[in-house]
Amino acid sequence: MVLGYSVSHLFQFPVEKVVKAHCKSYNERKDVLEVKQVENDNDVQGLEYFKWFITTLNPLPSIIRKMGRMDEPNIQIEEELWIDSPGRRHWLRQQNVSFTDNMTIQRNSTFVPDSHNPEWTCFEQAGAVDMGNLGFIGKALELLYKNVMETDVRQQIALIEGILDNK
Repeated sequence: MVLGYSVSHLFQFPVEKVVKAHCKSYNERKDVLEVKQVENDNDVQGLEYFKWFITTLNPLPSIIRKMGRMDEPNIQIEEELWIDSPGRRHWLRQQNVSFTDNMTIQRNSTFVPDSHNPEWTCFEQAGAVDMGNLGFIGKALELLYKNVMETDVRQQIALIEGILDNK
């Protein structure tokens, strides 16, 4: 079974500032151990592309990690960002690199100008977690991790707001 969530938020700041604050927010988070940029490119359509590997603390309690065969202290996540500067649109995709045999975590986000006020940013994120190959334990872990992901995106929004308010 795959569990998903969706979150929308309106930032009262331009898209470019919100995306910069998102990138800076990793420096503020206590659960982020390392952010390593591995790629930066421009494609033929004029999109700028970035790719990072982000190492975070494993948010699952140790007993649950053992049950789900994910007993490592850290999780590595791949994050890709596409920037359409002329259109002021930004797309972000995250997926886990760690524990791919037992779990699939994906998050897709968009940062676009608000249709009513182009100096504000509509942020939308949809995420999903799948631990179906772990049987009944996987279903319980999916519910737990879905809640972790929803809490994480709300904390990320608050952190971005804080960075933007302090500028």
